Amino acid sequence: MAANVHSNQANGDSEQRFSELRTQLFVLGLFRFSEALAWTSIFPYAYFMVQTFGEGSEANTAFLVGLLIAIFTFCEFLTGTLWAKASDKMGRKPILLIGVLGAMISATLFGLSKSICAAVAIRALGGLANPNVGVVQTCIGETVKKKRHQAKAFSVVPFLRGFGSVFGPVVGGVLADPVKRFPSIFHSDTLWERNPFLLPNLAVTICLAITWFVGFLFLRETHKKYNQRRDIGRELVSTVRATFEKVLLRNAESSYELIENEEDQSEGQRVLLSTTSDAEDVGIELKVRSQPAQDFGTHETSAQVSMPQTPYTRQVILQILSVSLLAFHKVASDTLIPVFLANTSAESGRRSLVKMSFLELSGGFGMDAATIGNVLLTQAVVAILSQLFAVPYIIKRFGALRTYRWTTFIFPWMYCLTPFVVKLPWPLSIMVLLLDLWVKVLLVALGYVCSAILITNTVPATEYLATVNGLSASFSCLARSIGPMTTGPLFDWSRKRDIIGLPFWIMSGVSAIAAIEAWLLRDHP
Repeated sequence: MAANVHSNQANGDSEQRFSELRTQLFVLGLFRFSEALAWTSIFPYAYFMVQTFGEGSEANTAFLVGLLIAIFTFCEFLTGTLWAKASDKMGRKPILLIGVLGAMISATLFGLSKSICAAVAIRALGGLANPNVGVVQTCIGETVKKKRHQAKAFSVVPFLRGFGSVFGPVVGGVLADPVKRFPSIFHSDTLWERNPFLLPNLAVTICLAITWFVGFLFLRETHKKYNQRRDIGRELVSTVRATFEKVLLRNAESSYELIENEEDQSEGQRVLLSTTSDAEDVGIELKVRSQPAQDFGTHETSAQVSMPQTPYTRQVILQILSVSLLAFHKVASDTLIPVFLANTSAESGRRSLVKMSFLELSGGFGMDAATIGNVLLTQAVVAILSQLFAVPYIIKRFGALRTYRWTTFIFPWMYCLTPFVVKLPWPLSIMVLLLDLWVKVLLVALGYVCSAILITNTVPATEYLATVNGLSASFSCLARSIGPMTTGPLFDWSRKRDIIGLPFWIMSGVSAIAAIEAWLLRDHP
């Protein structure tokens, strides 16, 4: 009986600790969610926003849209490593909170932009002030210590980030130009008509403000040098919780009359339980310490092993290159799809199969911002379901490395076939388009989660985790900025020559290179 009690209490303690781990991962994921929401919310209306500025011709609209999106990630590239070093000097939590404040200012000003120059400058400010990519990834690596928890733990933050990147276009598509969409609520000759893209940015700012307060109150400092430092936010939560528990205890004492010997007995039981719990904690700690090093995590080593001189081993470099290639074609596709859907063609959507040559692709679907937002809304649903059910199961079943290799293998075929969807008759073209987008959502989710696990497992020492994640984030941001900048002009060029599929086929070639490179990766240093 005593053994069973001991086992049950030990399991309960383990479950409680895992519950606390999930809470921290949720808070970290909220930072990535709000960042992705701010970044992707402009996708559905960027094409129309550039047109309202009246500073460019129809021919270079796609280029200016790509510039708006790419400048954010390029500026992230410029400051990614600097933010990682700053988090080593100041701690992870202060840097993350500073980044959210910068994002709030950037989102509000962007909604008030009146020219392409102002919009680009504000997006650049948002990218420079964003430390989330590398710092959040470092916090995850410092929080998750056991390798058997990686599949679940590393999928929580990418899930929220992916949800934000898919939900962002929905917010932008639904709330953009509210005077036209909701004339009964937003009237003409008001602030909303003069600033048709302010409302989605205010929604983003509100989400960022919520993220800041949640992080201030609940986020733990993960840097081992600063995790014992005073935390005003968490102290405030503890004070409120203690006051609430004291009120509940006072109400309970007023409801029951306690007998003195029962109080003594209860006190004795509490002491006994406390002593037993302490003993169990010691036993659990001894068991954990007696486990092999790989159960603790990928990088646990004995004190006698010296730290490697450099974090940039062959595997680390290959991992950074791989995730950069993934970021390039993923973001290039995210930028290209809304433009592809918005682009008009006399034959788009409702064309006959018999009158079209195989490579003649002269336009897209001719959708408006609201319809594009609805299409991307379906991605949000698939992203949620896949991250909740499919991603952890697949990675646990097949392993991060094997899953990543198969994911990179499928991408080239998907990109190659995407532009031909528009040649199908209506409504089959829409059905195939949705299926194409849904499969890519699952592949992207698997790719990013597996990449995060593999990078953590290949870093030669935990002391280098922030440095490696910072560099990885910087190069990923660089790739994410190059993608839109190249596909935008390429789309314009190919549209004029009725080969609108060319940007997709180039992305297919890039993803094919990533698939080949994935076979050089390992899941250890």
